Parts: sequence; structure tokens; C-alpha cells
Amino acid sequence: MTSLLERAISTIAPHHCFSCSKESNVLCIACASQVFSEPPTICALCNRPTADARVCKGCAMQTVLQHVWMASEYEGVVKRLIRAYKFERVRAAYLPLA
Repeated sequence: MTSLLERAISTIAPHHCFSCSKESNVLCIACASQVFSEPPTICALCNRPTADARVCKGCAMQTVLQHVWMASEYEGVVKRLIRAYKFERVRAAYLPLA
């Protein structure tokens, strides 16, 4: 839920898409579908390809993890969104990240 102050600020200084710079939100709808495409299923520990986001057999002996699901890789626009939310207090970044 956005506060009255946040709405006033967004009217004066609106957000721009982190990907295409279009004035709207921190990530426009068109770019969100490209940024959050399905990542390859890999072992979270060694990055080898696996099925169903499982930890590979070699790494399974070293950890209790069985699966690790990702919405995207931590790079590019996703990395910028997370950093903006965490360190620059860009509260609007929670919507595409959620």
C-alpha cells in the first residue's frame, strides 16, 4: 500500500523502467515478461544442469538442500532492482520482485 506522500512524489518525479527507461514504474509490463523469463534449472551449488531445480547428486552428499527455485538470475535488471530496493530505498521495486 502506497502512502499519500509516495503518490505525491511519484506525480512530481515518476519512476522510469530500469530496462527501457519508459516512464511508468521501475519495471514496465513489457520488460517484466522478458526480465523474469524462466531461468535454466541448474544446481545452486556447482551450476551444473539438473532436472526440476534439484541439487546435483555430487553436491547432494554435501548439503541438506534438495531443490532451489529461482525467479531469475542475479544479474542485469534484476540485480539493479534488488539493489535499488535494498540500498536506495526505492520502495516501488517490491512489486516486480514480488
